[in-house]
Amino acid sequence: MARTKQTARKHPKQFGKVLQPYGKPVRVQHRAMNAAKHAVISRALPEPICIFRIPVTKAELSMDQWDAQAPHRIHYGVPQLMNYGAEDAGPLECLRVPVLKDQRLLGYVPLPTRYRSSWVYLCYCVEYWLSIWKCWDKESKRKQRKTKKTNIKTQEERAGLVDTSRKNAGSRFLQAMVARRAVLEECMTNGVNDERIKSLDEFIIRNHRDWLFMEFDELPDDADKYLRADPLHAGNKKLFETGWGVKEDSIPMMLGQAENAWMSKGLDLSEMFKRSMNAALEELKTGGEEIDIPYNENAELPDKWHESHEPPIRFISERKDEFLRQGFTLDEPLVFLYHCLRAEEEIERGDFLREIMDMLANDETLQEWSSCVDQLIDSEMTWDDFSNLVAGELDLELDQRVNSMGPDGVEPDHPFSKLDAMIAVRAYLRNWTSNPESAAEIFFQSIHRFSDPDAKDLRLWDWVLEHAKPKTVTTVLQAAHNHCKKPLNRKQGDEGARPTITDHTDDANPCSLSPSSNTQPTPPTKAMQSNMEVDDAEEASRGNSPDDIVMDSEQSADQRSLIPVSKTMIPSSHGLVHSDAGENQGDQLTTPQNTPPEHTSDAIVEYQDGSQFAAKHQEDGRSTGNNNFIPESLFSLSDVQRAIHAFSHDCISFNEFRNILLTDIPPIHVNSVQEALRTLHPGRADMKTLHALLKALHGEEALTARDTGFCVFVTSVSSRNDL
Repeated sequence: MARTKQTARKHPKQFGKVLQPYGKPVRVQHRAMNAAKHAVISRALPEPICIFRIPVTKAELSMDQWDAQAPHRIHYGVPQLMNYGAEDAGPLECLRVPVLKDQRLLGYVPLPTRYRSSWVYLCYCVEYWLSIWKCWDKESKRKQRKTKKTNIKTQEERAGLVDTSRKNAGSRFLQAMVARRAVLEECMTNGVNDERIKSLDEFIIRNHRDWLFMEFDELPDDADKYLRADPLHAGNKKLFETGWGVKEDSIPMMLGQAENAWMSKGLDLSEMFKRSMNAALEELKTGGEEIDIPYNENAELPDKWHESHEPPIRFISERKDEFLRQGFTLDEPLVFLYHCLRAEEEIERGDFLREIMDMLANDETLQEWSSCVDQLIDSEMTWDDFSNLVAGELDLELDQRVNSMGPDGVEPDHPFSKLDAMIAVRAYLRNWTSNPESAAEIFFQSIHRFSDPDAKDLRLWDWVLEHAKPKTVTTVLQAAHNHCKKPLNRKQGDEGARPTITDHTDDANPCSLSPSSNTQPTPPTKAMQSNMEVDDAEEASRGNSPDDIVMDSEQSADQRSLIPVSKTMIPSSHGLVHSDAGENQGDQLTTPQNTPPEHTSDAIVEYQDGSQFAAKHQEDGRSTGNNNFIPESLFSLSDVQRAIHAFSHDCISFNEFRNILLTDIPPIHVNSVQEALRTLHPGRADMKTLHALLKALHGEEALTARDTGFCVFVTSVSSRNDL
């Protein structure tokens, strides 16, 4: 882009502590340019600045306009050095800047470590010019005392100088706000990484050379070398500061002496202003035609200068920050929302709504999404349906629409392990408090939305409702899930065994399906085992035996009285029917009344025939259940084949089918799976495509096995030759 040649540029002169724009003599400026020719670039930017990202504004806010934003005033705390990323990939050090509103934490701004000083300097410039602007505004509104000796002309002249100073300070404050807004947008877009913040590089360079109020095509003809130099490199300091015929900028000196309180409370420079105001006015008066006035009365206010302006800055919430520090990314936003709902402590619906709105461009659809969140939390909408709405609103690509982690992605046929089950039980507990007569009926309407329970499932759901408490939802559902799977792992002759489960008052269970403060979820880069087993060492660190399930057998005095499901109207796909499933005691879960006195919080799972469930310890120290097999990967052709059969017979949804295919998918299968998912229609099963997918996967597996066998053969031959 062509630039207008300028060999001289008026620069601000420092007088005392209050800056006044004042042009240096041309003779001094020419001498400065000659000296700058001998300065060299010690380190260049990865990409030179070719366009300005920070728009120029020469307008001034009115104090009323600023006061209108007072309820939305935001401060930024001291940057904190944190480690992000999974352990196997190596932690990434990155700064997080606390965002405060009325001393309340709103979230964080991710910032590369190299920009700590530059960011703090930019924030100090905002607070500095805001305080100076307020001082000049207060002075402009102060009435002058009139006496017989008062010179009216002198008073009017002084009032004009004060007014000009206020406008200049207001323009500089607004420009600093615009610059910080641009930097924030780029930081939030880049996320947690070590990339350059180009807008912050630009601000530092333009501030050094007093180009903040110049358009790109107005730069002097020697500007290119400054736009190529890295402003953060100490070796380039001489290049940027050579030729300035002014005193050293007072802001860095003041910043070096300031404590951190200004970051959350702002600056009060009124005392400094009183000491230097008259001298600053005198400098402005004697400057004459060479005064450089950034304010332009014809300039319009920018559309975006405050964090709350549309689109508002979406800061990283505390939950997202914790999620990122555990090694996850936000590339699959539905997984993060799943993580929030799976937490041991139930998320408040207002907080969950905020997490969703932070993913959207603005809050225009806040009411619509509030209604959707209510339906989800109240179990009136399934997680699959809700996640499809979010994916559509965010326009996610196919591979970004994974909406689960852990057992939901690999065991879709087991309703007790589903996220919808946890949501439904939590909704039931709330409904029972407010409307106990209809709570059970509403609950069974909910579970029919995500499953088709048989008689055994209904008995288990009855047991779940009897034992679930706000802090034991996860544990009780895990116990029901394990009992539901028991016939698959039971040896012949054990069909009559019925479990007796003692419960506990919280969800500290090692088999818990949801992430908690004690148990971090496995990052997606690591393979998760489908049976959710952990070794003895990990169990010991949590204070529980891997052979136990923790539940509570004590019922409080005000424990709710429940009508067994077997005696209620059970909604089914055919309408409301009477169920007498509870009369069949073959698989009924019971709670022992004679808990031994030495019983501790360690769980007991006991069958009524006297046997106890205990994981067998293998020689390598891993604990497994009877006939359990721990796969090396969650992805297997047998699972795919079963999933294809289930999907083709409408036993599972398209979302569940997709999650199975995308769980821990080996690189050799990525192209085949993604191509098939793009071809398939969510509403119907295309058997031709499904058979082609299965054939392609078998072929790729065979190719991998052949290559692996050849490598093993070569290694064996080499070893024999070495011997």
